[in-house]
Amino acid sequence: DITQRDVDFQYERMLMNLGPEKADLDTKVLREYALDALVRKYALQTMAKKEGFRVAPRYIIDQITQDQAFYQDGVFSEELYQTLLSRNYFTDRQYRDFLESQFITQQLQQGLVLTNFSLEHDVKEFYRYVFQT
Repeated sequence: DITQRDVDFQYERMLMNLGPEKADLDTKVLREYALDALVRKYALQTMAKKEGFRVAPRYIIDQITQDQAFYQDGVFSEELYQTLLSRNYFTDRQYRDFLESQFITQQLQQGLVLTNFSLEHDVKEFYRYVFQT
């Protein structure tokens, strides 16, 4: 379920990513966009889980430890990792869950986009999940 807290969090993250341009935006429109993005994300995740898409925990750890944003003096820094997560309102568990959902969603999207063969039913179901028709 999508909670008001989820929408608020998505909204705040969107504001952070916009930077100086955020002053020109209608907050109501941005909140609606945040909710819409969450609904689409939730629909994709639900479909992916239903279809059995998974990400190995080791893959998530590898992605974190290879992310240059967490490197200091050429090596992964646990302290920098925790600091950056905190600044972005994430705990370690939340960030790992976030990455897992991103990777699962990417798997599903890439599977449908990159395949040379898609059944009409699969495409329609994907569209129905994403656009809630």
